[in-house]
Amino acid sequence: MEALLLTHLAATDDDMRELALQRGVIVRDYLALQKLPLERLFLGAAKAVPPEAKWSPRAELNLSAR
Repeated sequence: MEALLLTHLAATDDDMRELALQRGVIVRDYLALQKLPLERLFLGAAKAVPPEAKWSPRAELNLSAR
């Protein structure tokens, strides 16, 4: 099933950037609902990673206090 999906599922770099942006917006909105001030919440640009021989789905979230 996995092989079948991978051969027929097309996802461009633009699709991946859009997905990353959507995920970031969801996290930002959740944090805003937790009463964090919007002026302290920022979305960074999605970073493209070159294809790896052994790929696994993942997401990175970086939080910092300024």
